[in-house]
Amino acid sequence: MKQYESMLPTDDVRRLSIRKEVENELRRRAIAVRKRSARQRAEIKRSPELRFQFRPIRKV
Repeated sequence: MKQYESMLPTDDVRRLSIRKEVENELRRRAIAVRKRSARQRAEIKRSPELRFQFRPIRKV
């Protein structure tokens, strides 16, 4: 992708990279959620600050 970026208009490049970042972040969070153990899930439910930190991701 890198070698073509100079050929694209800068706006498109920025949009692409932002989308890539967002997709990576969502993938990372989904993996983190999947790896979470039952005890961790219970702890997150119990404590409000953890619940805020690990609130579920809504699909846009």
